[in-house]
Amino acid sequence: MKYFFKTIFIVVVSSVLISCNCRSGNSFSGREADAKEIIKELNSGNDIYIENATINGDVDLRLIEKLTKENVSFSCIYINQSVCFVNCTFNGKVIFSGADKDKNFVKTCFIKGVTFKNCIFKGELTASNCEYRGLADFSNSIFENKVDFSGSYFANKDVFFNDVSFNGEVQFSNTLFNGNVSFMETFFKGYTYFQNAVISGNAMFANVIFAAYTDFSNSVFSGITNFNYSEFREAVLINYVRFSGRADFIKAVFKTKTEIKDCEFHSVSRFNETEFSGKTIMENNVFISRYPETKSLKTSEDSEFTFTNNTAGTEKQLDKFEMIIITE
Repeated sequence: MKYFFKTIFIVVVSSVLISCNCRSGNSFSGREADAKEIIKELNSGNDIYIENATINGDVDLRLIEKLTKENVSFSCIYINQSVCFVNCTFNGKVIFSGADKDKNFVKTCFIKGVTFKNCIFKGELTASNCEYRGLADFSNSIFENKVDFSGSYFANKDVFFNDVSFNGEVQFSNTLFNGNVSFMETFFKGYTYFQNAVISGNAMFANVIFAAYTDFSNSVFSGITNFNYSEFREAVLINYVRFSGRADFIKAVFKTKTEIKDCEFHSVSRFNETEFSGKTIMENNVFISRYPETKSLKTSEDSEFTFTNNTAGTEKQLDKFEMIIITE
């Protein structure tokens, strides 16, 4: 199953790269450049394609000349050209949004596609409340510092964060994905937040490692949700979540503290061969259409598994899952 989904997304990502090749012949491709040159290029209004470059200094889009005043305390930067960076290293911060010198909030709206493929971000990426109306692809990139996409809106039907390494704290809270989003084979090293996120299409988290505290509370998954083969190494909260489509946790591993509480599963839910270690609380969940699939669930000898007040669509209370004890 995991290889099937991987093949699909490799094909799609390949088409993404082809669509990114709107080369503008930037003179600093393949060399070091100052961040001010990037701002100047964006101010030009031409499509941006930059490859194999090292950018020094902070790339601060709040410095772009054309701002649209939305109200007394809020402005928007509308970037109408395609923006594509491939194999680039950003040594400073990358700032898409934030307060300006007058303490007014400024955000960026990318009208066309934005791609940061195989890029390294050494400083923080600040992109809260921004809009991505075209394709958004951050695949195979490395974020060495904090990343903030909280409150952002991804309008395109496909968004890609495949094979990404997030080495600092990650914020996707209150983010809206209007279509599908893929985080397949991504590594989250620091605290990870998806509270109140809404994913209107399919959500692919297969083969993902969550190495620190992770929170999906109050999120909405409208399509297929795939956490197959993923590993949660520290505490994870999946509370008050609505799964409208199929929810898959096949062969997922929960290692320390896990909460799955007050969730609604409206379609098939599969926990086959899932491993729960440490302390797990699974309570007050409603499986509306059918019983969850729980074949060959696993746990360790010293684990604690609390299973209370979980009901099926008939309002019949479910029995505690049968677990296979793993001995070291």
